[in-house]
Amino acid sequence: MIPIIIKWVKDNQEQVILAVAIVAISLVSFNIGRIYTISSMNKAVEYTSAELSLTKDSGPASTLNNEEKTKINPSPALDLRVIVSKKSTTKKYHFLWCPGAKQMNEANKIYFASEQEAQTAGYSLAGNCRM
Repeated sequence: MIPIIIKWVKDNQEQVILAVAIVAISLVSFNIGRIYTISSMNKAVEYTSAELSLTKDSGPASTLNNEEKTKINPSPALDLRVIVSKKSTTKKYHFLWCPGAKQMNEANKIYFASEQEAQTAGYSLAGNCRM
């Protein structure tokens, strides 16, 4: 069986090399996309936390007028609250933009101010929900 495969590969060497190159390029491209997405999400979170610290009512940012604050904070801050369902048996929490959060009935939602609060209450992040 192996000699037959080796003969077939030798006979079709150009096609095999082309197929391997296409698969390799596809894998590299996919992973570059993943890395870019993860790094851009991390930058958004860092930017948002910087925005939050700049807009607090204490410290140097409090001396800025509204026009200056708008220049520093041009976009609204990311809402980092998390929610859980009163009826949940899995003890999972969701960010507001996650599919699970959007499917919950409004009457069953319990809001936490942060991930840390939900984790302290014994909840863990849902598998289909990412920052």
